[in-house]
Amino acid sequence: AGDNVFTAVATFGGFADSVTSLALTEAGLFNHASSGQATMMQRVTFASVVLANSDIFRLTLETNVGSS
Repeated sequence: AGDNVFTAVATFGGFADSVTSLALTEAGLFNHASSGQATMMQRVTFASVVLANSDIFRLTLETNVGSS
């Protein structure tokens, strides 16, 4: 990644995060998500991913910020 790249990583565990049998198809990067006043900074869609109990899904979002 370059000097002006913000990287956010999310890891989901099937059983650990109670996301088994759910079709994950999109993810977003929000600022202040817990405040209820969040702004979506980036959104990505992808082919459906369904996790089993022992599966782990890692999503990495890279966003260019500032001047390049």
